[in-house]
Amino acid sequence: MSVATMPRFGRFSGRMPDALRLGAAGALAALAVVPIIGSVAALCFLLAGAFIIALRPREAMLDLVEFRWVMLVPLFCTVSLLWSDAPGTTLRAGIQLTLTFVIAIAVARSLPPGRFLGVLVGVLGAIVALSITTGSYRADTGALTGYFASKNAMGTAAALFAVAAAGLIGWAGATAKSAAAVP
Repeated sequence: MSVATMPRFGRFSGRMPDALRLGAAGALAALAVVPIIGSVAALCFLLAGAFIIALRPREAMLDLVEFRWVMLVPLFCTVSLLWSDAPGTTLRAGIQLTLTFVIAIAVARSLPPGRFLGVLVGVLGAIVALSITTGSYRADTGALTGYFASKNAMGTAAALFAVAAAGLIGWAGATAKSAAAVP
């Protein structure tokens, strides 16, 4: 397994395994295509997340302790089964939300911001480009739906792509300025 030299990020200083970055990028890419593929993409997200956590279980647990305040949200949602009209459904949704938060924290701690934005721009750019060129339109209004179930889902993907692309451009500009400022 090759390693690449990287600046200090998260709990890593100096080197980060390529497999970890690949797993994190895979989880993020799977999450981006959930509206199109559905449960298969969700399964890929869970598998990639489990892979990331399996590569660094100690660091993943320390990250959860560090972000314990964020983890209060899924805890509250899970505890809400006590006053829910459908406690079984609420429990299942709470567990799913907890797993999503755990994997999201692992992904966020595994990918530097520039690479995170790069993965989002790459995946969403491909989806939006394919949706525009070969996607479908609604018969009644002519609205572009692409590969999504609705025009709103298509618009959300396009808007997220635009925001991530702007962030990536800003990140690249800031990185270039800081590199030029160092003597």
